[in-house]
Amino acid sequence: MVVPSAEHHLDTDLKDTVMLNFVKRVDRDALFMTSHCDGAFVLAKAGLLDQVSSTTFPSDIGRYKEMFPNLQVKDEVLFVHDSKYITSAGGAKSFEAALYLCELL
Repeated sequence: MVVPSAEHHLDTDLKDTVMLNFVKRVDRDALFMTSHCDGAFVLAKAGLLDQVSSTTFPSDIGRYKEMFPNLQVKDEVLFVHDSKYITSAGGAKSFEAALYLCELL
């Protein structure tokens, strides 16, 4: 599953229980769960990144750490692959994580 960056990933999407429950359901059987940019906020809010390292858009790292203080957050990286989770800094560099996953597959 790919969770891209979207307009409301830092506010109303994090309260959307239907979407969050869908993400959790997909996670159960997914080979990989990926996010680009602020899509990591959705994965974190769904509780999927609690035991792994992750990253998000560089200018949102501070907010990410503040909202999810127990996460293992990596900054100054293009992407993080930990377990089945691949989170990327996003923006134009999203292709790095996407190509990495293509190579794995």
